[in-house]
Amino acid sequence: MAWRVALAAALALAGCAQPLPPLQGGLLRIEGRLEGPAPGSLGVPAQWVVELRDAEGDRVLAEQRGTVAAGQPPIPFVLTHEVTAAAAAQRYTLRAALQLQGQVRWLSEPRAIETPAARLDIGSLPLLPITHPGGFASTLDCGGQRVTVGYLGEQLRLSVGTQVHDLVAVRGSTPPRFERADDPSTFVQLDEHGAMVSLRGRLLARCSR
Repeated sequence: MAWRVALAAALALAGCAQPLPPLQGGLLRIEGRLEGPAPGSLGVPAQWVVELRDAEGDRVLAEQRGTVAAGQPPIPFVLTHEVTAAAAAQRYTLRAALQLQGQVRWLSEPRAIETPAARLDIGSLPLLPITHPGGFASTLDCGGQRVTVGYLGEQLRLSVGTQVHDLVAVRGSTPPRFERADDPSTFVQLDEHGAMVSLRGRLLARCSR
């Protein structure tokens, strides 16, 4: 008799552990925490940002920003996004960064969210240190959007918000052009007055220093 009671309890718990049904429309709520450098180790005021992006078009759909407080990380965050019924099958990516003096120094790997439920707790989102922005770095204004470019040996590192792209030189290009090896539609073309910048085929307004 006791084994039947135990089996029934196990089945009940298994039922509770089933994943939540996909969101068919309404408010999507994603929460978690950023893990990274040891609390108090940054030395200067730092800002953090978490972005929810459309995995297909790479549009920022929701974001949360803040200043790193004493005793952080971990840093709790909550993002909300209104999902329409037509976009219920949309895929998302979540990414976070930590900035020191306006430059991204810690960055998370993109976290894929393919079948969102109404409320998701993704747990820990680790922030990893990056070398940024490279030598001879410049901040460019592309029609109000700021980007940073800097040399890493013979490569060029492009940073836009939480996105960091390492670009390789296109031989024989005049003026100098740098592209992602796996995505030539992400590029920087430099000239003496500024640059042209494209992110996955989306051309930004002309950039000036």
